[in-house]
Amino acid sequence: MVAASPVISANAYSFMIPGIAAGTYSIHVRDAGNTAIVGVSNSFTVQAPSVTLNVLPSTITLDGLLDVSGLVSPAGDTVQIGFSASATVSPTSWVTATVNGNVWSGSVTPSATGAFYVWAQQTNAPSVNVVSAAITVVQASLTVVGPETGTAGAALAITGSVVPASDIVNIQLSTSNVAMPTSGWVAASNNNGSISGSLTPSDAGTFYVWAQDPASGLTAVSSAIAVNAAAAVVYGFNNPGGSYAHGSGTIGLNGSVSPAQAMGTQVSLSTSNTTAPASGWQAASIIDSNALWAVYYTTPAEVGNYYIWVQTTAGADTVVSSFTVSVT
Repeated sequence: MVAASPVISANAYSFMIPGIAAGTYSIHVRDAGNTAIVGVSNSFTVQAPSVTLNVLPSTITLDGLLDVSGLVSPAGDTVQIGFSASATVSPTSWVTATVNGNVWSGSVTPSATGAFYVWAQQTNAPSVNVVSAAITVVQASLTVVGPETGTAGAALAITGSVVPASDIVNIQLSTSNVAMPTSGWVAASNNNGSISGSLTPSDAGTFYVWAQDPASGLTAVSSAIAVNAAAAVVYGFNNPGGSYAHGSGTIGLNGSVSPAQAMGTQVSLSTSNTTAPASGWQAASIIDSNALWAVYYTTPAEVGNYYIWVQTTAGADTVVSSFTVSVT
């Protein structure tokens, strides 16, 4: 191509060649009075104008702010962005993006649910544009369900649902269905929007399951759960018989656990069958499918007839034997 109407002075010249297509070029300048004299510039590249769009999520929530960004060439050219329900029909309204060199960024907010596309285009050259893949706009939602009843110390099965289906959901128990828990949250399992988990109440009472979706900011609370006290444990005794030398060896003691359960249990000996010992408690093992407590108890240092005392390690469900163990 030839430059039209170059500006030439005594010892200088200038010219413009508009509308050059993308490609690599060099400039050749020839002396009109002596065509054998030719000057050649270094090669240079003319880039096509462009705008790109970085990867976007496939699902977003209604009225949630969507941050978008990309590159623009030539650097500094203004960019505008918008939402459209079509990949071929441009948006009816646009938002001006922030441009910093060849990087642009901005935010758009969907106002309806359904499938939408993000458009980005150079403001002064609308034909230079880019369109995202389809983005599904959904109404965020969160539900949580617990059982109607439960038992203290036993896990409660929790279920529920979340939209968007990929959001992380946390769950926690509370005695209030008004004030959300401030700590102790645990992550629920999420299988394509179906959430599940387990929570264990330590006490009897009325409880509620809370769920929260940090991404959408939604919370949900279950109906009341009536948690009953754990089944009381009843300890029985087996008489070891015989007599034992004081201050020497151990005494094999055992008895039943009903209902069978892995309950922390402790044992002590006392010459009284009316006042529980203040000390001397030793941990018992729970064996035989959790139906028997057993301990090799250190033989008391003092001679006497001793009753066997048994209770939980929490000091509950205390019982005393009807017989004594002879220490001689």
